[in-house]
Amino acid sequence: MSNSIKTELRNAIMKLKTLDKITCASDINEVQIIIRQLYLKNLLPGFATAAQIIGVDHYIFDWTDIAKNEYNDLLTVLISLFNQVWPKSGEEIVVFNLFKIDHSFAFIYETIYVLNQELNRKPIEVTEVITELLNDDNFLCISFLHICREKAALIKQHERTIKYLPEISIEKLDGTIAEYLQTIIALPNCVANKFESKIPYIFIPKNYAHLLLKHFLKALNFISKCEDTQIFNLEFLSQLLTRIVINFYNVADRDKNFINFLHILNELAKTHQHTHNILQTIFLKVSGNAAHTLALIMLKSNINIYLLLGDAVQQSETWNLCFLYKLTTQRAPEKNEELEALVEYLAIVNKAELLPKLLQQLTGAWCRRYALQQLTNMEHIIMSKLLILTAKHLYATRKNDDIKDSNLFNFKKSLFTGLKNHLESPDNLKRMIGMKTVEIVFNYAETDEKSEEERLHFDYEKYDTTSKGQILTELDEIGEVKEYKLKSEKAFEVDMQCLETLLEDFMSAEDGKETVPVTLTNQNTEIIEEIKREEETANISTTNKVETVKMELDSDDDDFPAYDMSNDIPQIMEKRPKFVLDLLHTLSTKCDSYDIFETALSSAEQMIRTQLPQHDPKLAVDLMKIFLHLDMEYYYENFERTKYNCVLAICVIQPELCAKYICGEFHTDNSCYNANLRIFMLEVLTGAVKELSGATLKEEDSDDELMYAQKKRYVEVNHVRKFNFKDENKTRLAEAERIIQERLKDKTRRFISKTTFEKNQAKPNPFHAVAGTFFFSLVRGQRTQQMIYSKTDRIAHDIDIMLLVYFMRTVAVIVMGAQNCPIIPIITREVFDLCTFIRFSAEPRVRLAVMELIGITLVTTPRFILVEQFTEQILEIENWLRDIIKSPYVGGESSDECRTLATQILQKLYAARNEEASQLM
Repeated sequence: MSNSIKTELRNAIMKLKTLDKITCASDINEVQIIIRQLYLKNLLPGFATAAQIIGVDHYIFDWTDIAKNEYNDLLTVLISLFNQVWPKSGEEIVVFNLFKIDHSFAFIYETIYVLNQELNRKPIEVTEVITELLNDDNFLCISFLHICREKAALIKQHERTIKYLPEISIEKLDGTIAEYLQTIIALPNCVANKFESKIPYIFIPKNYAHLLLKHFLKALNFISKCEDTQIFNLEFLSQLLTRIVINFYNVADRDKNFINFLHILNELAKTHQHTHNILQTIFLKVSGNAAHTLALIMLKSNINIYLLLGDAVQQSETWNLCFLYKLTTQRAPEKNEELEALVEYLAIVNKAELLPKLLQQLTGAWCRRYALQQLTNMEHIIMSKLLILTAKHLYATRKNDDIKDSNLFNFKKSLFTGLKNHLESPDNLKRMIGMKTVEIVFNYAETDEKSEEERLHFDYEKYDTTSKGQILTELDEIGEVKEYKLKSEKAFEVDMQCLETLLEDFMSAEDGKETVPVTLTNQNTEIIEEIKREEETANISTTNKVETVKMELDSDDDDFPAYDMSNDIPQIMEKRPKFVLDLLHTLSTKCDSYDIFETALSSAEQMIRTQLPQHDPKLAVDLMKIFLHLDMEYYYENFERTKYNCVLAICVIQPELCAKYICGEFHTDNSCYNANLRIFMLEVLTGAVKELSGATLKEEDSDDELMYAQKKRYVEVNHVRKFNFKDENKTRLAEAERIIQERLKDKTRRFISKTTFEKNQAKPNPFHAVAGTFFFSLVRGQRTQQMIYSKTDRIAHDIDIMLLVYFMRTVAVIVMGAQNCPIIPIITREVFDLCTFIRFSAEPRVRLAVMELIGITLVTTPRFILVEQFTEQILEIENWLRDIIKSPYVGGESSDECRTLATQILQKLYAARNEEASQLM
């Protein structure tokens, strides 16, 4: 059976390898068919069930070897077919389910291992798969359960020999578990290295830690509900909690989600005794700095430490070092309540053993002169408070607890030594604190037989009104003996309502969204009611916004909750083309419905920009043919803008081929295209030049400009008139406003505080490689002569003139984009030859376009090239411009715009000549 399954899987892998890459919908269908056949033939295991996890439903077949070999290869080949378009989360369920096989830990490990290996090669696609796995409700949780179950099964299998000899199988499993744990913990860093600042939301460290804690709680809940919890080894959960705390949390953050997590564990410990034991076992094996961080957070969050740790301080060296050394002499908490909780926990565990040990350690450190010199004032105050609290718990109630301290005499002797050192201290504050501490602690050690006059007292009256007096008063309050009972696990009863609220808030919150921690006090009911009121208000407001149609339901349907369709994919979205080849096929034929037409156009531009570069260049020409002739079969908002963006994207990706094709189509006979479409071709060429040369306008500006051009083009083409009557007053007013704005800009003083090198840094111009193709294909076409030598008596004269104006402006943009290009001298000569006859056109708008082209050419071409190669042409242009700026009454230009532009060009020429003459002198 095993060999036949492996053979079938190998055949499926070979079929997938025959697909070089996914380029169309048929390729996707073929992949889905192959995967479905694997399930239909039972070549892959199903998903794990609860009965299989706890061992009630035993496995008939061992899939471990297949998981390590064939399943690994299958995932690797499948990932090699991924691209930026396929698969998409939420759509390809069959593909993603192949990665979610959780039959055993071997399958889960191979999935994570393969994804981690392929992350470097295909970061975007693999990250999407990992995100899908993390968002799955059970994938990580089941992996935790599999690890605990398999580790416990191996230990039970070798329980007779493991005490004497190490087992290779257990060590091998431990190595695999350690690698798996390291991989899932390091995922945020691995993804961040690939995406840098654009890291996905779920991989932000705090969000990712919140996600791991959710699955930790799910695994804990499953284990706690099992009758026999011995079938699970909890060491992995301890390791997981350790890594989460060390890698994602610290005390200074005061992360509310993690505090809520500890509150939930605290409440769960009260539900059942075996849950209490499970939690204590998990916390008992926490190692490293995580123990100190956990202890501090528990102290600061008012959590009953004994419920979670039990007597871990006695059983574990890690917790013993944490509570008796780190939290007392190295990194102790600062608040009085936290210090009180610390000492109280030690008193609950073993008052007779732990408190004398702590007291001896604190006394030894506090009384030493060297320590007194090294401690800061805050550290000295904290250690004094700890000394007072420990002595109070140990001696103040010794009659009730019948504790006999044989070292009482040595303790008093150490106190007097410490008092001597404090009195000799030059620091007045430390001296007063030392006197007060010895006074309080020494009186604890005295018997009740001594009167008040015989007890130790110092005089602090002169410090009562100062800040030092406030500190002494605080020490008195801490040292005050009150009649109370030590807390224990029996002192708390589980509050199920509070637990449900905590769990609901923690599990329903988005990963990374901090929830409000619920303090375990007598006001739990009020807090819960307030939370419910807020949720009801939010639900009401959401319902008012979303609900548009109210339907009357039958009384039988009242008990059924409404079906959540928020994550459902619209049926029409399944019909949209996902690849460029599918887009070509969809638009080359008449669409059956508006929905298909709409979805094809809405995703066309992004699809072209992302997929077309990986395809054959000839496909760009095929797409260009489709979009140039594309008509609006159904109404689509902003159709012209969408069509322009798509054609522009195609032209930018394959500029050489597309420029030749567009220019060739532009120069065809009049019977082929109307003027509107020819102007559209020129606009595409203009936009491509701007984008390639890096001179693209802002999106909103370009949108307005295109809309204006389309409107103007529509008016000119559809309302062709021989004579144009313009409102001269409006034209002159607009020109005056433009001149005023330019003068204001010139006269405005600007102060730049900092010059950034990046903005002025030279960058390569991609347009230079295709500048010749754009320019010569457009200028040397057969239609150029037709537009230049158009006769006035022809019916199409106005259309030719309008096309000529757009043509000249497009050429001007091409020349501007070719600045610093090696072929700029050839382009300049071609422009001067082209303008030789057109500049004498009878149409003012043509003469204006010619002057714009000449002005841009003079500015773009380097000065030394103009001087060396085009002296005669420049002199001829100067004479022509002088004639233009003359008054129209003496034979000058009749158009004000032409005269203004000609004056500006002449001024630039004169300024350049004067500057050159001054350099020669």
